[in-house]
Amino acid sequence: MAIKAPMYEFDSVVGDACEEIAAQNKLIGDAWSQFYKCMDLAGSTLAKLQVLLSSMISVEHQLQDVDSESASNVVADLQTYFGCAVPNHIEIHPPPTFVTKEEERG
Repeated sequence: MAIKAPMYEFDSVVGDACEEIAAQNKLIGDAWSQFYKCMDLAGSTLAKLQVLLSSMISVEHQLQDVDSESASNVVADLQTYFGCAVPNHIEIHPPPTFVTKEEERG
């Protein structure tokens, strides 16, 4: 006899995580699809390829700006969490030297 209700009930956290992964995979696929469409439109026409290249360079700079902003946000979040500032200069001292019994004899 077939069961109408699911055998396993997932926690909403698991379901949400699966939905986020599926959405992320769809977005990645859409981005690649759009890139290939642009390459197809450009074909081997020099002027169109120049437009595409300049646009891709612009997008690269925008992505680098987003990465630098998110990195500074991480540092700010850690400083807030720990309640202290990240030092600009760190001095590392050498470990203390130990004298072994054999060195004492010799």
